[in-house]
Amino acid sequence: MYCWDVWCNTAAKVAKVLLDKDYKVKELTGGIAAWQEMNFPVKELAQDARATDNCGC
Repeated sequence: MYCWDVWCNTAAKVAKVLLDKDYKVKELTGGIAAWQEMNFPVKELAQDARATDNCGC
């Protein structure tokens, strides 16, 4: 699970729900921003395929 940045806790909330249902999950600490900062690969989505930001972060 991941959020955009460290200030968002939506991924942690979802991870807990999934753990409670016996799914194996991991949280990406620092969010996708940290992933990009470490120069790990990302794939950009087409503009019309991007989800709207409704996570409440």
